[in-house]
Amino acid sequence: LANSRAVPPLQCGQYVPWVGWATIVITLMVSTYFNVIIAYSLMFFFESLTMKALPWSLCGNWWNTENCLDYNNASIYESYMRYRSWERNHSAVDYEDVFSSFVNRTIRSPSEEYFNNRVLNISSGIDNMGGLVNHLVPCLFASWLITATCLIKGVKSSGKVVYFTAIFPYVLLTILLVRGVTLEGATTGIMYYVKPNFTRLVEPRVWSDAAFQVFFSLGPGWGGLITMGSYNRFNNNCLRDSYILPMIMELTSFFAGFVVFSVIGFMAHVTGKRIEEVVAEGPGLAFVTYPEVVSRMPMSQLWAALFFFMVLTVGVDSVFVMVETAITAAHDELKIKKKLKVKRIYILLGACCFMFVCGLAFITKGGMYLLHLVDQYCAFLTVVIICFIELISFAWIYGAERILSDFEFMIGKSLSPLWPVFWRFATTAVVVAIFFVSVFQYSAELKMGDDYRYPAWSIALGWCISCSSLVLIFIYMIWKLYDTPGETLQQKIRNCTQPTKRWGPANPTIRMEWEAYKNTAKYKQTLKQRLHKFYQGSPLQKYRERMSRTAV
Repeated sequence: LANSRAVPPLQCGQYVPWVGWATIVITLMVSTYFNVIIAYSLMFFFESLTMKALPWSLCGNWWNTENCLDYNNASIYESYMRYRSWERNHSAVDYEDVFSSFVNRTIRSPSEEYFNNRVLNISSGIDNMGGLVNHLVPCLFASWLITATCLIKGVKSSGKVVYFTAIFPYVLLTILLVRGVTLEGATTGIMYYVKPNFTRLVEPRVWSDAAFQVFFSLGPGWGGLITMGSYNRFNNNCLRDSYILPMIMELTSFFAGFVVFSVIGFMAHVTGKRIEEVVAEGPGLAFVTYPEVVSRMPMSQLWAALFFFMVLTVGVDSVFVMVETAITAAHDELKIKKKLKVKRIYILLGACCFMFVCGLAFITKGGMYLLHLVDQYCAFLTVVIICFIELISFAWIYGAERILSDFEFMIGKSLSPLWPVFWRFATTAVVVAIFFVSVFQYSAELKMGDDYRYPAWSIALGWCISCSSLVLIFIYMIWKLYDTPGETLQQKIRNCTQPTKRWGPANPTIRMEWEAYKNTAKYKQTLKQRLHKFYQGSPLQKYRERMSRTAV
């Protein structure tokens, strides 16, 4: 019902419009720090093309320390591999010369020191933010300039850009996979990836991380699907899309896993480490592990440029959907309420400038600590809560049967009555379970990497960030309940949960047909009636009749 520029779907109830605005707050926060990650990839991409040798492939640069391990120095590398062998096997052989070089030292790779000391110029912690990292400012500006350019004409420009940004990464992934599987140790990495470890299924963290991946990749509760869907034809087959999109997303993630773990296996082989020691979370995989791997390949600059160009295209593809969601919501709200006649381009430029200024906090010397904090707290639990509120609004308050009838009107064919059962019970149970599992696995402390623990005040700040969007929902719900006419609280709640007058198709002709359809017996069928009709003539009924005749 959001197709063809209809009203926002959350107009199905008068008390939930601010659920949409809570989504926008989250989207703006994520867009702000997401473009910082694009800025990192821009710097890596630029230096891959302009430097004679990849700057993260060697020690001896001004940003390196005495702990940098120069893999290109044969004697040092041989000694390090002997030390790693001793660590694994605890050999009794006298490696005194090796111990003097590596025992009680934190050995770091050239790529790790390049990212931390050169790109980030990282400080000691979040309580030492320092000044701006100057070379990242033009990179961040360029990332927002690219975003604004892609969205300058709305879906007319972004729709053309997405043909490239959505398809080209698959080409690059395939090229990188072909190269990755030819590397020594790739088989070890791939086997680590595909071999199941069922004991991990009892860990709440595994389920929480899996849920986060689904929520982030598919986008329920983020508003992007609703925004992009609003430009479709009204009778677009959204049922077909609901099958195709998750399948594409999950197959893409599975395919990308082979690309990643083939090179991680190679990295483990080169460094003498176990796979578990090489795998990194967050930006470390893209900006430490993978650069280290490509620096050891023949034609390393080409592979580095291809990889970071892929990161750039995927990042831009993700961020302009989030920004488009916020811009469309603001523009439509101003247009509907007739508050201000502001052109869309001015809203876009103003939003991009505002988020660029906010993003400067993430490119200070302590910016990575802030980015990690916001990434951990701003989105996940709040998105789950937003999805729960949306689910209750549609499946229970507006009515799962009515939603099913609306879908049938849109796509022009009957749907299974099992859909309302899933929406009301199965999906609700899954979302509630995800929420509680996520809450239980949350630790009182937050770490970045193995070494840094966040201070208590920053954890409190993280929870404030997490709750900032949810506060909008509950404040508006209380105000709307107070403002809604009604003599008793029950009457107020009943009036407050009725759809607004704007709810429905935007096209006047289609809206008239929809209003007429709402008065038909088919539209008014209850879930019980639908299930009874579905049961009649079903294989289950025939089986029970056959068993009854057999018993007689």
